[in-house]
This record gives sequence, structure tokens and C-alpha cells, in this order.
Amino acid sequence: MQLLDAINQLKKEKNDSITERGLMEVIKPHRNEEQHIEAFTILLESLNNNDFQIIHESTELKIEINHVVGPRIAYLLCLGDYEESEISLMKNFIELDDNVLDIGAGMRLTSCYAAKLTNNEVIAVEPDARLHPLIIKNAQLNNASIIVIDGCISSNANSSVVDFYINHEEFWFSSLNKGKNKDHKPPKKIKVLQLENLLSKYQPTVLILDIEGAEKYLFNKKYNHMPNKIIIEIHFQILGSQQASEVINDLTNLGYRIHNIAGSSFAFIR
Repeated sequence: MQLLDAINQLKKEKNDSITERGLMEVIKPHRNEEQHIEAFTILLESLNNNDFQIIHESTELKIEINHVVGPRIAYLLCLGDYEESEISLMKNFIELDDNVLDIGAGMRLTSCYAAKLTNNEVIAVEPDARLHPLIIKNAQLNNASIIVIDGCISSNANSSVVDFYINHEEFWFSSLNKGKNKDHKPPKKIKVLQLENLLSKYQPTVLILDIEGAEKYLFNKKYNHMPNKIIIEIHFQILGSQQASEVINDLTNLGYRIHNIAGSSFAFIR
């Protein structure tokens, strides 16, 4: 009970912080946040690699947390500040019977939420194999149907495999970008999936993309199948303002318009 009370108090403080800053602002460290994250480090270590479950507040999903998630993301999940921009865009945008392709699925809160909103099977693409059991477990907890595909999207059409740098401290920083590889371990060789093939095979009406900067150049051409809606996190800090602007321009040139924005996440519709 003391742990629950402490989490509920932190949740209230975090919600007040989110309300004050709004989803359009860059996340700034909450006061005493590093001490709170250190407390989650101790909590995860005390579980001896066992899992625990929470109810995610804004989606009402059951989410399993384990040591792979890491203390910072566990903290943000418990307090409702993980992927909240994408979640806010999905509400009242993704509809019943939409078909969703979720690329860069992570653990994957958005895949489970998309399955809940659509009552349909969701295709989740994730290159970090450590997260696949967690995606499947969270799908089971929420009676969601999710197919997990191993691989990554790259704008380099000539490569069949690429180097993927796994961040063992915080999985959301794992990417094709070597600069995010804090622990200097050698990269994994990951199968490259072509967006053209995924779109043609699964015919999504909604595409969700969170691929740590690999979104550049993806939309400088038209594919045989184009989804009606796209939710994309554009990684300004990786791409820089010019390349990030080019992603937006490419999508508008394909006939999309901005429906809504939350932070660095955009909802496009055509």
C-alpha cells in the first residue's frame, strides 16, 4: 500500500506538470525526477527479473513492466507520461474497423490501444527482439490481436540488413543511429523491411511511425497503397529542422494535410 500511495502521489504531481506544460512543449525534468527514477531502479532490482502490471491511466490498458523496460520508462508509464502525444492523437482519429500498421512498435502501448480502438488485428513492426515477448504479453493482457514482425524500415532500398544499435539502459533510444549507443556494444544485424511491401501486403488505413529519424526520405515518393491516415513522430533532434521540414513537405506533396499536432508527433489525413 505504501508503494501504491507513493506512485499515486507522484502521478498527481506528474499530471499537474503535464497540464501546466501541455503536450506541445518539450518535456522538462520534473523536480526530484531523477530521485524518483532511482527509486524505480531499486524497485525493478528488488523484483529479481519478475514482472509487475499497471493500469495505464489514459487508455485503461493493462501493461506489464519488467527489467527490459528500464526504470525511466517504468516511471513514465506509471505516471502517464509515456507516448502520451501519440495516444492523444489516436483518440477520435483512429476509428472502429480501421486497419493499423504500427512501425517502431517498442513495447507497444500504441499497438494495444489501436487494437482496442479498432477492434481489429494490428501489425506491429519492431527490430528489438527483447521487446517482442512484452508486446505479445501486453496484447494477451488486453485481449488484443497483434502480429509482431521482426525487422526495421530504412530509406536505403539497396540493403537487406542494417546495423541496429541497442541501448540497454533505455530501449526507446535503440536505433540505426550510432550516437544513441551509450554502452558501445557492437550493433545487431537487423533485416530491412521495405515500406512499399508492408503497405501492399497489409493495406492499412492507418500508419503509425516512430522510427527514431529513419522517417527521412520515406515519403519522397508515392507507394501503390497509401493509408488514409498517418501518425508520425518526427525526430527533429536527430534530423535537424531542415530534414524534418522536408518530411512534412513530402507528405503534403502526397496529398496529406495536418489534422493535429502533439509535441513532435503529427496526425496527417488525406
